[in-house]
Amino acid sequence: MRALAPSLFLASIALAWPASATVRSADASSFIVAGSYETKADAATAFAALAEPKRWWSSQHSWSGDANNLSLEARAGGCWCERWKDGEAEHARVIFVAKDKQMRVAGAFGPMQAMALNAVLDVQLVPTATGTRIDMTYTVNGSPASNLDKLAPAVDGVLAEQFGRLQSLLDNGSPSAP
Repeated sequence: MRALAPSLFLASIALAWPASATVRSADASSFIVAGSYETKADAATAFAALAEPKRWWSSQHSWSGDANNLSLEARAGGCWCERWKDGEAEHARVIFVAKDKQMRVAGAFGPMQAMALNAVLDVQLVPTATGTRIDMTYTVNGSPASNLDKLAPAVDGVLAEQFGRLQSLLDNGSPSAP
């Protein structure tokens, strides 16, 4: 994300994608956000798209303001990075990959990056009779002073938007709203 103050970050979710993620639990020191997204695409196609966040991540939720600056190396130790003329950011580090089945990254996204948190985003691709179900779980932990229960709804909204965009890309060829 560009340098948004936490209050502006929270306010930005009012315009977020219709949420299909949910806050499973939240307290001052942790939260878990999860969501499931059905797509007509097969798991291999869904995995390939997942590994190209520049195709589906919203530019509004990038540091540079341009999602084309995002890249993701789908291998253990790979970087989910953003590079632009005057800066760069590591959003997350890949910690697990099972091609066409699952990817797990460690990283606190957006303004949470400066909060010294432990955060893991786990994405599983489950074949269905009509395509693939994308199951996303984001688990974040920190000190009680982090007041993560206050951030959980905003993160829920942002991730619901992003994974809704991935679903739309897979089903409609465009990450915009259907």
